Amino acid sequence: MLHLCVLHTCRIRHTSAGRLKSLTLKETEFLTIKYEMFLPIPHLQTLDLSESKIKSLDFLMLANLSALRFLNLADNDISVVNETVFQYLPSLTYLDLSNNPFTCECLNAGFIRWVKSNKQTQVFNGHQYVCSFPVSKRGTLLLDFDVKTCWEDGSFLYFISSTCLVVLTLLTSFVYNFLRWHLKYTFHLFWAFLYDSRKRKNMNPHQFDAFVSYNVHDEGWVYREIHPTVANPLMFSEFTNIQTRRSVSAKIRIDKSDF
Repeated sequence: MLHLCVLHTCRIRHTSAGRLKSLTLKETEFLTIKYEMFLPIPHLQTLDLSESKIKSLDFLMLANLSALRFLNLADNDISVVNETVFQYLPSLTYLDLSNNPFTCECLNAGFIRWVKSNKQTQVFNGHQYVCSFPVSKRGTLLLDFDVKTCWEDGSFLYFISSTCLVVLTLLTSFVYNFLRWHLKYTFHLFWAFLYDSRKRKNMNPHQFDAFVSYNVHDEGWVYREIHPTVANPLMFSEFTNIQTRRSVSAKIRIDKSDF
């Protein structure tokens, strides 16, 4: 005798359950089915769960029904079908999902593509499945839904934008952690070059014997170490702070051998 229960802990128990090939559970109120109830019957080939108020097929992913060939799920409350479910039913050749309240939105795009392209499984009356949701598409055919709109709604653009943002963030982090001092030095060197070019246009060439560009943090060292050591009172040197652009011209002694 085969014992069934319809509770959350439902299991099929019988000494010969492992050899069961066909199972019909029509007009029940499962709402949700636990995959564990099918584990004792791995050789099941025919399963009829019509008129059972089932809302989802996700239980089939873990039910271990690799031998299942015939699946009847007509007259249930299934609105969205995850097409990956059928990867777990490699032997399926007949599927009936008639009279279910399908949603004609992108959530069913994968299932629609599967119905149109799949060559192994016969989807009974698939071309007559009717949309129930949303209200604007009620009464239209499920297979008439244009799945291309699901790829033209901006999702691809969002993907490209987010990818560029991630790459830019990673690149910025890399530059900041490993190259920031090189960039800072290059910036100051370029700024000094521009400053020097501007100065040359406004004065005679070789007006100064020495020109020192220094960072604001090194100002004390420049006046303490360099300024006192020069040795020619007839020449001028210009000290320019490249951050504050403050120039100081003074008569100083220049000893060229000290540079």
